[in-house]
Amino acid sequence: MKDKEKLQQIQAILGLANLDDFTILRWHAPAKALPGEAGYVIIKELFPDEGVICCEAAYENGRFSYISSDTEIPMDRILGWTYAPYDERADSLGRLRS
Repeated sequence: MKDKEKLQQIQAILGLANLDDFTILRWHAPAKALPGEAGYVIIKELFPDEGVICCEAAYENGRFSYISSDTEIPMDRILGWTYAPYDERADSLGRLRS
């Protein structure tokens, strides 16, 4: 199945009028894949007392950090990361480009 057909199938399942009504974010486990050096990502972070929170972060020199404070985020709290929807390092189905 081609990418456009997959997107149309998702559109139908969600009952949306057109393909511009949704974006696919595919989460990547840091243990399996890391973002490109010196870039911005969205992370899914687990806070033991608060649950899961998603926020923007930076990745540089093998570490994730908050954009607002440059504080390093412990790797064991990061459940996943993804590029922003407008970032061309992921395709329309959220897969990482080589």
